Amino acid sequence: MYQRIKELAKLYYPNTVNTRRDLHKYAERGWLEVRTACIIASELEELGYEVLAGEDIMNKDARMGLPSEHVLHLNYRRAQKENANPKYLEKVKMGMTAVAGVLRCDEGPTIGLRFDIDALGLIEDTNDDHLPFVEGFNSCHLGAMHACGHDGHTAIGLTTARILMDIKDQLHGTIKLIFNLQKKGLEGLEVLLKVAF
Repeated sequence: MYQRIKELAKLYYPNTVNTRRDLHKYAERGWLEVRTACIIASELEELGYEVLAGEDIMNKDARMGLPSEHVLHLNYRRAQKENANPKYLEKVKMGMTAVAGVLRCDEGPTIGLRFDIDALGLIEDTNDDHLPFVEGFNSCHLGAMHACGHDGHTAIGLTTARILMDIKDQLHGTIKLIFNLQKKGLEGLEVLLKVAF
């Protein structure tokens, strides 16, 4: 099975790169990852996962450090203009941006894998030696940049989802893939998310 996973990772590598570059270009800071969450939910659904998003997975009252309602609304409108999937847009607006995909494979334990999705509040470099600028995928959202690598983390998470679906007949138990902003410590994560293991 390990060899098959390596083969699939290599097969899906170009898609992983394209996804990462798209997320890098449309970077969204914490609590504002509306477009990002819609992409994640849409891809998980397309792959055949049970998809949980917004209040399905998050404890609304446990969120801290939210931007103003005005900023949340502006980001929602921006995600609309950037073709966020309307099916998930309403679920993940106003700082409810966590998404999970659930894959059930026969009897067995439940495990979870978590992937960060938020960008940092930075302005990206536009010098000729900065690869994202040279290759045309630098952030188009002023004041948001994936300097943290969470664009890669999310892209890897979606590739992991694809690989797990391809080998699901060889798996046992339940796998929960959780995509949300970085939350310090498991205790804080347990309060924020409603995903039971």
